[in-house]
Formats: sequence, structure tokens, C-alpha cells
Amino acid sequence: MSHVWPSVLANFLIFFVTLSLWPTVIGDACVVPLTENNPKLTSWWFDIVMLTFNLGDFIGKSEKYTLQWGTRVLSPKVQLALAVLRAVIFFPLILTASAPQLYSPASARWVLLFGTLGVGLSNGWLSSVCFMRAPKALPEGTRNEVAEQATSLLYFGLFLGLAFGALAAFVAQQTFLKNHLHVCYS
Repeated sequence: MSHVWPSVLANFLIFFVTLSLWPTVIGDACVVPLTENNPKLTSWWFDIVMLTFNLGDFIGKSEKYTLQWGTRVLSPKVQLALAVLRAVIFFPLILTASAPQLYSPASARWVLLFGTLGVGLSNGWLSSVCFMRAPKALPEGTRNEVAEQATSLLYFGLFLGLAFGALAAFVAQQTFLKNHLHVCYS
């Protein structure tokens, strides 16, 4: 456990941040002001958000050369630092564009789209690097059973991140973001 805890915690943070912000907060953001009548964008916004995230996630998980580089170069503690940095960047970026919206919906929708792409890319890439690198962080000659247990711990971090991220999004949507979601900047 002492060798893989940073990867487990990084995995937790990666999926916690992703599920806290996407798709609930981004999907409920105001992208069309009341003065602008654009029913097509309003009706397609959630689909666009889903496609953007999934495309970013797919590209992040599929980029063979950067994944190999990340697995070779990034230690588990650096992965954890990147997961924290990701949270520090994306929470304020997404929340200021959506709840409460601090700038015009025309600008906010682009910030949200590129933020969603960034969340997807970093989710796919960093989670893949964590899963690929953690077993290699074990000392040379570690028994296979121990490597399997280390991998199980990574999945535990993933599931906790998914569960607590979804719970955080639900609680936020029902409490302190309730009056701010789908409210346009004025």
C-alpha cells in the first residue's frame, strides 16, 4: 500500500472532480440568455456537452505515445500533484462559467465547452497513466499477488471517486448551487 497510495488518491481525485462537475453542473449552465431566442442550442446543449467530454476522454485514453511517456516519467506522487492541480484549475473555471455565472452566456458556453474538453482529456489521460504506472511503482521482485492487490486498490479509489463525486454533485445541485444553476449572468 505504501507504494501505490498516491496513485489510489490521484484516481479518487480524478474521478471525484470529473463527476462533481460533469455532467450536472456543465449541463445545467445557462448558455443562452433570455434575450436571445435559440431553442436549438438550448435543446442540443446537453448532447454537445456529452459528446465533447466523451471525445476528450477517448482521445486522452488513446494517445499511445503520451501515455507511454507519462507512465515512464511520472511518479505516483507527481500523478497525485497533477490530480490536485487539475482540481484547482477546473473547479473555478467551470463554476465561474456556470454557477454563479460570472460572465456573459456567449462567453461562458465556450469556456464550458473547452473546460469540458479539458476535463475529458485530463480524465482519460491521467487515469490511464495511474492505472498503467501503479503496478510498476512496486519494488522489484514483488509477488504477483501483491501487484494484483495494488491494482484492486486503484479500482477502490476509482469507485470511491465516482461515488463521492456523484454524491457531491447531487448535494451541490440540491443545496448551495440550487439558485445559481441555469441562471444567466446579468
